[in-house]
Order: sequence, then structure tokens, then C-alpha cells
Amino acid sequence: MLHREPTLGRMEKPHFKIVSPGVIGFSTLASLSFLGPALEPGLNDLRRYDNSFTVSHTYLYNNNTLVDCDQVTSKVQDMLSKWYYQETAKDNQSTIIILTPGCTEGTMLNQLAAKWNVLLITTINSDIQIRFKAQSPTWVTTSIAPSVYQGYMCLGLLRFYNWTSAYVLVDEGARNYFTNTAKLTLQLMARQYFLHVTFTFNSRKSDFDFTEMLTKMARERRDCCKSAGDGKMATVCLLPISYFRTIFTETLPGSTTTMTTRLYDKHTKVCSSFTRQTWTR
Repeated sequence: MLHREPTLGRMEKPHFKIVSPGVIGFSTLASLSFLGPALEPGLNDLRRYDNSFTVSHTYLYNNNTLVDCDQVTSKVQDMLSKWYYQETAKDNQSTIIILTPGCTEGTMLNQLAAKWNVLLITTINSDIQIRFKAQSPTWVTTSIAPSVYQGYMCLGLLRFYNWTSAYVLVDEGARNYFTNTAKLTLQLMARQYFLHVTFTFNSRKSDFDFTEMLTKMARERRDCCKSAGDGKMATVCLLPISYFRTIFTETLPGSTTTMTTRLYDKHTKVCSSFTRQTWTR
């Protein structure tokens, strides 16, 4: 067995190396550019205890190859592994901590952190794996609503108010957080057979005319029939503008995601379209 002697000898005080891999810039709310200003005061506070322990911090990023969440997810393991083994080759006495907001790379980081027995703290991203100690023994999240659950939250909101269908408007030019939330929600709707119509646009390429979109929706009638458990048919209609009700709206500069619909009402058993008709369910 290869045994490596400590290169720094016996350390008088514990040293903590905090590393923050991620993306720099403003393409996503999970950027190090947003997390950094919050980290600095915390690190300064920790350094008040330098009589007991010391702290160093490293931002790990690449502006040339890591410009959004998808690229970070695909390359973060290589980048972090290179840094980790270089550091442990020089110093195997310090305690390493991974601290990052996390776009969608939480599971990638967790695989390494679990293998290395290194504390992983994410402030935005999480995953269902975090519930299982065997898979995520060192993973902690500070988020009360991790981004991976946004799809469940949006669909849960629709069902809480007894909506049976949704018209989903997705801005592909929005920040990654919002496009990712839309993607997660649409994937969940498809898996759970939740009726929905999707309309996409890109606010970075052109301004969006909501009036034109709503007018177009009013002219179009989309009927969808499905077989209920008792064998009877329920007809679901996309309503004209006068019947729309907005049940979820998230609007920020440069990014808008809106779900708007009013469909078959299971309480009144009425489905409104260009004409009112009553259906037995």
C-alpha cells in the first residue's frame, strides 16, 4: 500500500480550504457573481477566529468554456477533480469544503464529495438524492425551495386550485433559472399526463406582443377529449380571452414566464369556449 507522508508536517491550527466552482456572469441567478458578495462578509467573519483556525477561499471557473449552467454541469467534475488532486498533493492536512450556489450540477458535485468525504454546501440546487444518506453523506443545502423541485411546485400550484390544463408561455431568452424551471415543469406535466399547450418566444431577439398572442389564442379552439375512469368523456377547451385567469406569473427584467388558462370546470361541469356547453363527467 502506498503511504504518503504529510508534506506540511504537523499543523498547529486547522486550516479550511473552501472552493466555489461555478459560472461567472449574469446568465443565471445561480452565478458566482451573485453569490460572491454574500460570501465575502462571511469569510471575513470567519477570519476573526484565526487564533483557532485559518480559512482560504478559491473561486473555480472558466469564462471561456463555462458560460452557462449546462456547460458547468458537463465539465465541473473534471475542473474540480484537477483542483482537488493538485491541492491534496501539496497539502493533505487541510479540510476541504465545496461551497457553491449550484445551477444544475449538484448531483455531479455530490458524486465527488461523497467519494472524497468532503462537505458539499449548495445554496440553490439540490436533488432527491439528498434525502438518502448512503448516496449523499456530506451534502447540505441552504435552500428552502431547491431549484430541482420547481417543477413540482408549479404543477402542485395548478392542482391545488383544481386546474386541469395550462397554457405555458416560455421565454427562451430568460435567465437559465427560469428556462430550467419551465423545462422541469413541462417534463413533469408530460410524465403525469397533465394537459398543456406550450408557446415559446425569445425576448433577446425581439419584443413580445402579449396582446397579439392572447388574440391568437382567442381565435383558436383546441378541444381535447380523454376517457375518465367511469368511461364518460370530458371535453377540455382552451378559452377565449374573456375567460382567461392568470394563476401563476413570474416577471423580472428580461425574463417572463406566465401560465394562463381556464378550462373544464369539474365543479360546475361547464366548459366555456366560443359558446357555453354543459358536459357530463
